[in-house]
Amino acid sequence: MARILVADDDDDMRLVLQIALEQQGHTVTLASNGTDALAVCLAGGIDFAMLDVTMPGLEGPEVVARVRADPEHQGLPILLVSANSLYEDINRGLDAGADDYITKPFQTFELHRRVERMVWLSQDIAEAQEERGKLRNKAKATLARLSPRRP
Repeated sequence: MARILVADDDDDMRLVLQIALEQQGHTVTLASNGTDALAVCLAGGIDFAMLDVTMPGLEGPEVVARVRADPEHQGLPILLVSANSLYEDINRGLDAGADDYITKPFQTFELHRRVERMVWLSQDIAEAQEERGKLRNKAKATLARLSPRRP
């Protein structure tokens, strides 16, 4: 199963999300503000992040934009979670680079489907990175064979 960051400044919402995700078999890392969420995203070790839009420190869309600006982690799937359901709010999050956006309150089945999508995205990204690594190693081996040997 997936390793998921849940970042929300509301203790009850973090607990609800943690329980729902752990019941699905996922491992959950928690953060209560955007600054901590960004640090976890950039440290690696997670498959995707669920970020509240409105948090102290950095808001969710700011975290998304900073993760997208980091070449090593820019492909991390990110789901924004918010009570803000206006078009402008959703568009702001998606424009920042979020992969998806779910509004509170949500149905459990909807959360599970969105999580499945994020897991699928993270697996797809991991496979692509592995393939790029294999191609890079093959190219290095070919170049080493073609390069003149130095004494």
